[in-house]
Amino acid sequence: MTDSVDLGHGIHRLAIPLPFPSPSHVNCYALESDDGITLIDCGVDSPVGREALRLALGALGASPADLGRLVVTHLHVDHMGLSRRLMEEADCDFVMHRLAVDEVDGYNDFGPGLAALAETAARHGAPESAVEMFRVGFPRPDWFGQALPPRTPVTDGDRIPLGGGRHLEVLHTPGHHPTHICLVDSRTGRFFAGDHVLPRISPFVPYLGEDQDSLGDYLAGLERVVQRRLELTQPAHGPEISRGWARARQILLHHQRRFDAITAVLGDGPA
Repeated sequence: MTDSVDLGHGIHRLAIPLPFPSPSHVNCYALESDDGITLIDCGVDSPVGREALRLALGALGASPADLGRLVVTHLHVDHMGLSRRLMEEADCDFVMHRLAVDEVDGYNDFGPGLAALAETAARHGAPESAVEMFRVGFPRPDWFGQALPPRTPVTDGDRIPLGGGRHLEVLHTPGHHPTHICLVDSRTGRFFAGDHVLPRISPFVPYLGEDQDSLGDYLAGLERVVQRRLELTQPAHGPEISRGWARARQILLHHQRRFDAITAVLGDGPA
């Protein structure tokens, strides 16, 4: 049975299973809006995931065809692998950060990204086995699906209308991925955090080259959460967080400890 929880105010949390052991589920959120269901994230394009989403929406008296809008927090498969199929079935609006317009080709074709990883790994002295792993590449699972660019690109500060004067405020929070956005519900103040603030772990932050500071971007996004004192938080994985800003501060402290440990190692010079 699909785990579906009524959070009140027309918000429902749908736990959609994933085809890998950890995380085992992604939390998608269905919001009742004037133009049908607004769905935040959608899971992967697997038979199990499709059926779980169908059952979860059915419990709300809806179906995938009734979606008015799909909002995807970022360009990772567990959040948007099913997006193209849903758009074709519902002909709904598709909302992502504007950077997804340029990033979607890299999602659809692993080749150039893996070649760049192989070059980076070789340049930084990784074992040849690791370099070769990237050079050979990985088979693309069927459940990845093919992505389309968003119909409605958004950026920081934009508002996604839900009707009745209600909207979702967009917070651009890169770091985990350049396209990552969080959303704040104007009616309840609930903070839909995607992978930016998670209850038990710190999300993976990639190395994207010497001209980009992904970790700096991620930490700056956490500082915004702290400064805004965002409280009730709905993460993409794991249980609800009662004080999102406090959890964001914990993650900041974790990274500060890591910085201090690295600085200690480098105290006598480059290594």
